[in-house]
Amino acid sequence: MAKTKTEKETPKVVETSVGMSELAQALVQAIETTKPPQKKTAISRKPNTPWTPKDGSPKLKLKRKMYQHGILIDEDLVSNEEVELLNKLKPGLFLNGHVKVYRRRDRGIDIDYPIKTAAQRLKLVNQFGIRNLAELLQRCIAESDNPAKYKPEDEL
Repeated sequence: MAKTKTEKETPKVVETSVGMSELAQALVQAIETTKPPQKKTAISRKPNTPWTPKDGSPKLKLKRKMYQHGILIDEDLVSNEEVELLNKLKPGLFLNGHVKVYRRRDRGIDIDYPIKTAAQRLKLVNQFGIRNLAELLQRCIAESDNPAKYKPEDEL
């Protein structure tokens, strides 16, 4: 049969074989492994602090301004665990009145407890077993959720 001019030949699609794609992947991998390691500079380095989450999750934000002894808490200098606890904190008196959490005029929350003398600082550790901010916040939240459990023995 003779083909007419109106009939055009359909071009055949050449499919890449499996061997060609494997060759291309091996070539790309070889190029990547021979590249020199990229140097870290002050601009290209990813900043990492002790408060950066280790699992790569995003840094949490505080819901409101938080203060400790009247000084604003920088959310870049607290861990995600502490940010979660600070967001749950409610005003009140905790640890037998030793820790005062109150709302400020700017709608922030201030955490205040005596720490001027060594005896006052050691009272948290010796009497209540609190060694850091996270433990203090956990205890305050637990007391606000269940105040009867933490009442002093002389008030029972």
